[in-house]
Amino acid sequence: MMNTEAKFNLVNKSVADDDDHDSIADHSNHESAELIGSNADLLIKIFVGLPVKSIVRFKSVSKQWLSLLTHPRFTLMFDKLFNSSALYYHELHASFDVTNSTTPPFRTLDFYPDTIGIRIVQSCNGLLLCRCDKDVYEYEYEGSGNYYVFNPTTKKFALIPPVIGSPDAETLIRFMGLAYHPTECVHYKLVCILRAGYSVLDQGYDEAWNKIYNIQIYLSHTGKWKKLNQTFTPLDDTLFRYGVYWNGAFYWAPTCPNPMYLRLDAEQLQELPLPSTLPVRYAFYVKRPLYFGESRGHLHLVDTSDEKNPSSLNVYEMLRDRSGWFIKYQLDFHQLYATYPNMTHTYRSFYGDKYEFRVLDVVRGEEEDDTFMVVKVVDNIKRYNILDKSFQHLRDIPNNIEEVEGCCSKAFSKTFHPFVGHRYIEKIGSF
Repeated sequence: MMNTEAKFNLVNKSVADDDDHDSIADHSNHESAELIGSNADLLIKIFVGLPVKSIVRFKSVSKQWLSLLTHPRFTLMFDKLFNSSALYYHELHASFDVTNSTTPPFRTLDFYPDTIGIRIVQSCNGLLLCRCDKDVYEYEYEGSGNYYVFNPTTKKFALIPPVIGSPDAETLIRFMGLAYHPTECVHYKLVCILRAGYSVLDQGYDEAWNKIYNIQIYLSHTGKWKKLNQTFTPLDDTLFRYGVYWNGAFYWAPTCPNPMYLRLDAEQLQELPLPSTLPVRYAFYVKRPLYFGESRGHLHLVDTSDEKNPSSLNVYEMLRDRSGWFIKYQLDFHQLYATYPNMTHTYRSFYGDKYEFRVLDVVRGEEEDDTFMVVKVVDNIKRYNILDKSFQHLRDIPNNIEEVEGCCSKAFSKTFHPFVGHRYIEKIGSF
């Protein structure tokens, strides 16, 4: 039989052996952690699979991780993995994921020193162009008129300096648009159209005054505006209400027979061809399309295939060389009116019935089968899956939004163009 002292020695030896084992394990784990922490390639593989919130939080762990997580190589790799996740209708968040709705990246927009009266002007590949309106009547407050570029994923924003000119030059601004792409246009740019004056056109029997415009471009990497030498005189019917960046150029939604686009590399205006099958609405000009936007490197224009049949739509896609368009999808929403009886006729026109219907977005999927359209039907927003022609409900629209000529009520800040759907994409780069 073992005596008490022998048992005590045996226990001590066992404990010491366990301590040695734990010490070896701890040392091994520590070495493994150091190995992982010092291996940039291994860290990148781990970080790429994490959600955006984790990436943002891990930037504060160490200088090494901050440098790694903000490096263009990583941000480009990370941003490529994320698809469009939601859309803002005015300031209402509508998640594209029907089964697992995403959390809105923000509830309200406020950028110091402007805390109220801020609206979304445009979205572009994960960035938002916002403005503090000067006439915020509902708050009895005169806004600053400041423009901001905002990354809702990282919550970082930049205040855009005033355009070149006299102190009242901002009153001459007719359009402000954002151009950004993680590979084509890494440093975002702003395109601004300003009224430069008038020219007299002698028509023999009368004189006509034509408006003259010029363009300024803001370069984010220099923080300065650049005034282009070229001026132009568009037709009176031209409305610079909404613009899209695509394929190294900035395009305006066509509202006249000779719409234009601006090549950013050459800084020159070019004429934008229109689809040959667009319906002829009026004798002298073309009314704005139902939708004009970009997704996954494709520029789309949506319009009715026949003015007398508003339920039949063509989705046009522009050729990469900008020489013309082709019909990518043909859609018939006639069944929509039968499926959703609350989609009532709102008014009658020369061509027949009009419906309370609006195309907010066309989203191309990673696979062709994943492509869908986001539409507004009366008081709700729906997702239309192009492959199986099915509709899914995304969200209701509160009664306190009343649109008049593209503007909304006091409850929400104004917007001056009809395309009020602003896509949200998670992006960690650009700032």
